[in-house]
Amino acid sequence: MDSAKQEELVASVARNMATAHEGAGNVEVCAGSTNLIGGASGFRHQIDVSVHTPKDLILYECKYWDANVDPEAILALAARGSDIQRAHPDHVVSLNIVVRNDLTSGANLLAQFFKIRRHVAKSAAEFSLGYKTDWQAAVADNATLNESADARSEPIDRTRRSR
Repeated sequence: MDSAKQEELVASVARNMATAHEGAGNVEVCAGSTNLIGGASGFRHQIDVSVHTPKDLILYECKYWDANVDPEAILALAARGSDIQRAHPDHVVSLNIVVRNDLTSGANLLAQFFKIRRHVAKSAAEFSLGYKTDWQAAVADNATLNESADARSEPIDRTRRSR
């Protein structure tokens, strides 16, 4: 996966969740380099993925970086969200950041302060994305089960309960 594929995945999952949550006629999902949303400043912000409903404007900033996302990326998203919220007072603007790795500790602190939700999208087989109260996730399972001879020879007592 690359950054473009990450945006496509986010747009697809957000579209499915938003349509299920809001109804098909009440959702418009936009994505890509031509997805521009005007702010009160007059600047048109490029937003990776946006979900428009009659009451909400949900923005997803995608960061398919090799490293953890830094505080500057969170501050930039917070500023964008503030500018867009002022231009759309009849909508609730919600901010989301979708990462490949994670946020640095400083970025995490800022995301919490600015109420920016963090999501993970490493691949189509490994992601956790949300829309309002709905979540979808996929986890690549590479685990294997190995039993030792000692473990097989002891019976399992299923009657014990932990307190």
